[in-house]
Amino acid sequence: MFRSIGAVSRLTGLSPHTLRAWERRYSAVAPSRNQQGQRIYSARDIERLQILSSLVLSGYAIGSIATLSGKSLKTLRDQDSAIYSKIRTLDFRKRIMEGIHGNRAAESAALLHAAASCLSTYDFLAKIVVPLMRDVGTAWQKGNLHFCQEHVITRLITRVLRFNCQILERVVSGPNVLLTTLPDEQHVMGTLAASYFIRSHGVRTCIPGESRNMPEIAAVAERSGCSVLGLSIGNAKATEFVPSILELRALVPESIPIWIGGTGIVGRKPKLPSNVVPIHSLKSLSRSIELIPAVGLTLDGGKVRKSG
Repeated sequence: MFRSIGAVSRLTGLSPHTLRAWERRYSAVAPSRNQQGQRIYSARDIERLQILSSLVLSGYAIGSIATLSGKSLKTLRDQDSAIYSKIRTLDFRKRIMEGIHGNRAAESAALLHAAASCLSTYDFLAKIVVPLMRDVGTAWQKGNLHFCQEHVITRLITRVLRFNCQILERVVSGPNVLLTTLPDEQHVMGTLAASYFIRSHGVRTCIPGESRNMPEIAAVAERSGCSVLGLSIGNAKATEFVPSILELRALVPESIPIWIGGTGIVGRKPKLPSNVVPIHSLKSLSRSIELIPAVGLTLDGGKVRKSG
């Protein structure tokens, strides 16, 4: 799969002018041309440009790294990430919580947006969003956080996730993952976080409204033409949700995998029917995404791949 210069600009954050300049002045990449003579970029080109962009943002001069091999660039990026990522994520979390405790919601919102912009999707979710919600829960239990402050941070994170999902909606294509919850459960943040992560891999997602029963979920899946049905499970016990999964599996065509994730399956290994995949972590979600037929490009964090 090849991408136009406009699409690559959106995926890398580099303007078309910069892309042309890096090609002309530094031989950073050598894109192919289509029949109309327009530049078209391969998955490898995009991966290289994303790494170059991240290193330039970290302070490297493009002229000093443009002609390095792909292996050397990845090594340099990994070394840079190892040095700075831990410092940045800890600092973001600390300052966001300080803003919440100090009733400075606008400050915390700006920090959340900054974290989402400068970190990979994986790091933002795994090192910012998930630990933040854990921090909020701990502070709430200890009486160090007012319920209004808990609502504020939850609302801010939800808004940032929704905003970034909308940005990625412009560039994703191919298969479609339908994300929903068990009937009568609402996990807006969980489904939004999953949607953000899945879209960062170049895959479309859809989050319908709340469903009242399993037949209704199955009907929505059929109408949407989804490639995968993802189900977020809250704090329900295995004895409560497994019968629902069995019912849903019988209603949804076997060709459509059902992913189940959320706090309800953490640390649990329920006996599940065929083609029902438990998602215990972002890493397992990433592996499952790569198994979807016709997945094209991974867009995030220097991990651009071509399927097949």
